[in-house]
Amino acid sequence: MLLPVDVTAGGVVSALGLSCGLAALYLVSLYALPQPSNRNHPRAVIARCIGASAATIASPLALPAATGVLDAIWLTNAPATPAASSLMAGSPWLAHHTQATLRGLVLFALLFAGPLLQAALDSLEYRRQEARRAAVRQALRNSHAHHRHPGTTDGTYDDDSDAQHYDEESSSLHFLRNVVVAPITEEIVFRGCITALMLPHMSVAACNLLCPLIFGIAHFHHVLRGVPVSVVSVQLVYTSVFGSLSSLLMLRTHSLAAAVAAHMFCNHMGLPDFEGALNHRHRTLVLGAYVFGLVGFVAALCFHSIV
Repeated sequence: MLLPVDVTAGGVVSALGLSCGLAALYLVSLYALPQPSNRNHPRAVIARCIGASAATIASPLALPAATGVLDAIWLTNAPATPAASSLMAGSPWLAHHTQATLRGLVLFALLFAGPLLQAALDSLEYRRQEARRAAVRQALRNSHAHHRHPGTTDGTYDDDSDAQHYDEESSSLHFLRNVVVAPITEEIVFRGCITALMLPHMSVAACNLLCPLIFGIAHFHHVLRGVPVSVVSVQLVYTSVFGSLSSLLMLRTHSLAAAVAAHMFCNHMGLPDFEGALNHRHRTLVLGAYVFGLVGFVAALCFHSIV
């Protein structure tokens, strides 16, 4: 469903101003609570997750005039296919979003065909090496036990338990921030709410270009943490490109859930390791998967074969 395009200048300016206000609210929320300067410190992660969640809850409440647009974009109850509806026990709303989410994940998994194959091959190699190391350790342990007097110990003591617990806690919190909280909050604010504001005033194509640019520019706050401008500029480019793809997915499927799931998947995958692919022992196979995934992704978008 395409909403009517309103090219009234005042409407565009007002919508753009409110969109920038929502983006600013989200950024301010990240620093609203006291936190260490290191963004990866557990207390900083928790503070930012709480702040971002609060801003996300407040954002739709600030858009009473856009309720109909919000409903049209990401609270849609558009009917799904009969097969999907039967699988979801007769719930067309849930069936629609489930189907859209699965289609979005398939689309982005195709884009990451190269990194997925690369990770699978690396995992197999790691397991083989780990099995060999375990066999060597077991052999040394058996040899040591054979020559040790009864009642003695090997003299080792695990004094790294606190450090290990800290690392596990940090890893869990980073996963919560990067793969759960960030995708949900960013998609609701930057895709759901801002797109709902801008779409009635411009074409879908223009909306797909402008709204993600706001999302990309919002990442310039990393400069405040001392990140070089060159690095932040690269972040601006790839976050804007991803935002455009995520926006396109949401508008084609009429499901914010699909965009959230795709964002979660991409954050979990991270940026492709191109250097590792070029130096991989199965380089031809891995690079072929990279090319296949990119070509297949573009073809799927152009021919609407998946979304």
